[in-house]
Amino acid sequence: MPPTPTISDAEWEVMNVVWDQHPISAADITHALPRRSTQTVKTLLNRLLKKGALRYEAQGKKYLYRPAVPRERCLRQASKTFITHVFAGDPHSLVSHLLEHHRLSEDDLHALQDQLDQHKQHNKQNSKKRRP
Repeated sequence: MPPTPTISDAEWEVMNVVWDQHPISAADITHALPRRSTQTVKTLLNRLLKKGALRYEAQGKKYLYRPAVPRERCLRQASKTFITHVFAGDPHSLVSHLLEHHRLSEDDLHALQDQLDQHKQHNKQNSKKRRP
């Protein structure tokens, strides 16, 4: 599997549109990103093609863009890089920061607790499989 491309903030904007609406033309991407000019969108598309994040197919006089990399793979890479750079590689520090500095609704807290419980259960199952 080729390495996951590193995507800039502006490129994330384009990729999110492509992931949500592919196949999609440059004109439709520009329409979805009104803050970005046509030329900027085309520049970002070319960068993403060179990085291997997108692929395209010609359809008449226009190109239709599709993701070449799943969103989840890019999210995993970006979050890993973020945790490494901002929280010295410690995911616990990230979660603690979020809990201390961001309001979470009761629903958010319940969903988070459910995820933690599932993660604990998954870890228990994996540790049982590894025992001789």
